[in-house]
Amino acid sequence: MFSVESCVIIGAKDGPTEYPLGCVQMAGSLPEKNLSLVEMNELIKNGNVKRQQRAISTVTVGERHAWSYESSSTVESLRSGRSPYMESFRQGATLVPRPFWFVRAVSHPRLGADPNAPFVESTEHSLRMAKRPWRRSELNGQVESLFIFATLMGGDILPFGHLPFRTVVLPVLASKEYSVIPSQELGQLGFSHMRVWMAKAEAEWGRGRGPKAEKMSLLRRLDYQKGLTGQDPKARLLVMYNTSGRKNLSACVIEVPRKMVVRSNGNEFVATGFVAESSTYFAPVKSMAEGAYLTAFLNSSSTFEILRRIKAVRHVHKKVWELPLPRFNPRQADHAALASVGEDARQDAKGAILRAAGNYEPASVLSTGQTGKIRRVVKATIADHLHAADDLVKRILT
Repeated sequence: MFSVESCVIIGAKDGPTEYPLGCVQMAGSLPEKNLSLVEMNELIKNGNVKRQQRAISTVTVGERHAWSYESSSTVESLRSGRSPYMESFRQGATLVPRPFWFVRAVSHPRLGADPNAPFVESTEHSLRMAKRPWRRSELNGQVESLFIFATLMGGDILPFGHLPFRTVVLPVLASKEYSVIPSQELGQLGFSHMRVWMAKAEAEWGRGRGPKAEKMSLLRRLDYQKGLTGQDPKARLLVMYNTSGRKNLSACVIEVPRKMVVRSNGNEFVATGFVAESSTYFAPVKSMAEGAYLTAFLNSSSTFEILRRIKAVRHVHKKVWELPLPRFNPRQADHAALASVGEDARQDAKGAILRAAGNYEPASVLSTGQTGKIRRVVKATIADHLHAADDLVKRILT
């Protein structure tokens, strides 16, 4: 189903293991699933599936182990242990079903645009990417601007920068922390527009989920594992990277101003804040220098190569923190140098993104090919910085 490696292991429990192990490697494209042994042998005979004898060992990084065709048993000479940043990063909120939350501003058919209670509708992208029960769950209506937030998806993150923010509507109030507000309470607090929006969303949730809706309410799904309420609305600097991507790991620093202006469909209004979404991992940082240090590490091809060797590039999540990156110390020469490289790359990437993506708004109108083109332009612009980061990351990890 997916183009990932899989295997069958045959062995005796509790017996001795001596490396390297013998294995049979098979690779090719199958015409259909669940083929018989006779059909499989015919594909091998015809050369459609390649079969060869190989030797495998294991590679180890932190507490993660993976099979490898390389002869070494560990990734050479890395420091022992995992990074202390393992505990700092967490996954963003699961903002699903997407048509309920991802919106674009439109002019009200009779009243025009109201910055205090804009008229919004589900984005085409959110409907297209939704699971089948909600692909026709298009919502529209006014919402109080207090419930408008900015976010980014994993595909919006570029090396040392990002595409324009996406606009989301969430039944959340922010003070010292985020609080998810039930529909009835929204009405009692006088937020009549958001109450109506949530009534529509909850009706669609019940229709799409059927009997399962009783087991998990829409608000519980929205704040699954405290994905929303566990975020800090006071954080002004965040480091963020994409959860998965077979050919790239991209990271950037998110600057969250106290007055956050978002633009949608030619309209401009102030968002209440920034919320991280589940296709990203994020952590607050104390300074721009620490953010530059972390993003230089995350964007480095040295880091990505180690992840590739431990089979962790398709779904990175927190596996990158199995690598022994120390906590940032500005008095340590290599740390300061990596932070300087990261800051220079951030400044150059900002200009490249403005030139390459300045005409696109919002990010949801971009095709995968267009985003890939922008990514290549950014990488070409900061190539020298990436090379410098690679050398520094190798020194810091060893």
